[in-house]
Amino acid sequence: MTAVPSRRAPRPGASPVRVALRALAVAVVTLASATAPLALAAPSGPDAAAAPATGDLTWSVRPADNDLGAGRPNFAYELAPGDVVEDALVVTNLGATPLELQVYAADAFTTASGHLDLLPDGEPSTDLGTWVTSPAPTLTLEGAQSVEVPFTLTVPADAAPGDHPGGIVTSFVQAADGDVRLDRRLGSRIHVRVAGETTLTVAASDVVTSLSPSPVPWGTPSGTVTATVTNTGDVRAVVAAGLVASSPTGSVTRTAEPVEVMPGSAVPVAFDVGDAWLLGPVDVDLTVTTTGVDGSVADPAVVGASIVVVPWSALVLVALVVAVAVVIGVRRARRGRGEGAAA
Repeated sequence: MTAVPSRRAPRPGASPVRVALRALAVAVVTLASATAPLALAAPSGPDAAAAPATGDLTWSVRPADNDLGAGRPNFAYELAPGDVVEDALVVTNLGATPLELQVYAADAFTTASGHLDLLPDGEPSTDLGTWVTSPAPTLTLEGAQSVEVPFTLTVPADAAPGDHPGGIVTSFVQAADGDVRLDRRLGSRIHVRVAGETTLTVAASDVVTSLSPSPVPWGTPSGTVTATVTNTGDVRAVVAAGLVASSPTGSVTRTAEPVEVMPGSAVPVAFDVGDAWLLGPVDVDLTVTTTGVDGSVADPAVVGASIVVVPWSALVLVALVVAVAVVIGVRRARRGRGEGAAA
């Protein structure tokens, strides 16, 4: 059975049902602790330099070495509205076969797995992807040839302060069976920080706790706690989520690996809370700490939820033990009365 999640409500005083559940859960763990020890397990992660080979087709990209920097891992600028930057991307054909590529810019976002990705070709950009233009929208490279692809980045006069993520992409489109097209893309990040007052905030929401009692009386419940973390500010944020789940019978602490979230993006977080004695009323508190890429720190985002986990198999065992004890007691009482009458 899976417990149904509910939002935590203020508790001015414990109800008789809640008190009874706490007492019952403690009794169940006391009964099972001799055979099942408590186990807590803490869960355990930029630009690609070269595209994977398809036959003899493979290439690499990197920022050009120029007055803006050398050996740069990606493109990063601190600009003001109206500023214009001239830069270039170096593209190298690593194979011997001529290679034709498309070149374009696109907005960036954080995927559900916590990685940075760029909008696919055909999905229109609305932010940084519209700020970049290049005189070479298509590029043909001979085998082992390397060229610089210039581009211009123009910050709109009304650009909002904060971080604007995107990237410049090289794309090789290959026809496949039927109407299917294979689009292999390789690009370099572009991060623009527009001057002005910025906000570093995140929100945690949609906390769902799913705990299933063990089918055997001495087993621990299994389940997960999931939530959504959204960057509600206007700068890149490194978020780290931590969880505390507690019940009358035990508690568990979990932490997730930090992940960088772009402004406006949301990522799911999940915690395995199995192998812990969480029975009866279970309170869940999720805390998200946030650090900006510039080292600034935001106030933690905290959200909670509560559920009740009923250990049905343990209740059946307790009921059987009580029933057997009652039967034995009744038989002994009858035997005692019979022996007294015979005497």
